[in-house]
Amino acid sequence: MSYLEIALKAIEDLKTEPSARQESLQASINAIAEKTVAEVINIGRWKSSSETIRLENEAEAIQRKVINGKCQIIDYKETVRKWKAAGIQGVTANNE
Repeated sequence: MSYLEIALKAIEDLKTEPSARQESLQASINAIAEKTVAEVINIGRWKSSSETIRLENEAEAIQRKVINGKCQIIDYKETVRKWKAAGIQGVTANNE
């Protein structure tokens, strides 16, 4: 299932029962995480830092809020993007 299909299903699930909506949101969250980790692996460089750890914790907190309807999926996606950038930047900055 593509990211677009998952997102469209999430929108449709807003009209249905909460458990179906939560499952759809979790599937979207998983797709974002898997895609981002695959990108990092493909790049082949990563540097863990206090910033990446902070962003990991923030992403986990936002994930719970998304599932409970207190945040939007885009908030999670943006935090994961920042996590990726921080990890890659740490390697680039140290290797230049």
